[in-house]
Amino acid sequence: AKISLTNAPCVGGGSVDAEMHLIYGISTDPSIAMNAVERFLDAKPDTVETAARATAEGALRQYLHDHGGEAVRSDPERFREELALHLHEELSALRLVAHAAYPRVRATHAA
Repeated sequence: AKISLTNAPCVGGGSVDAEMHLIYGISTDPSIAMNAVERFLDAKPDTVETAARATAEGALRQYLHDHGGEAVRSDPERFREELALHLHEELSALRLVAHAAYPRVRATHAA
C-alpha cells in the first residue's frame, strides 16, 4: 500500500509532505492468528487493505506531528525505527503485521 500525505501538520508549526510504502499481511502469530482469521474471514481483500492503509496513515501522521519534519530529516534511521515500532503496535491491534515500511519525507513547509 502507498500512503501519501500533503501538508501534514507538525509540532511547533509548519507541515510536511511524506509518503510511505507498506507491505503488510494478516498476522500468523499463533497467539492471535485465530482472532485475525475471525476478524477478516468474511471481509473482502479491499477491507483489509483499507484498514491497514488507514492505520498506517494515522501512525505516520502522528509521528510527523509529534516529531516534526526537520527532526525526521536529521535522523532518518531513527525515524524509520521508531515509526516501525509504532506501526507494529497499531497494526497488531487489528491482528495485522507490517513486513516492511519505507517512509520518506518529501518536503517541509515553514509555519
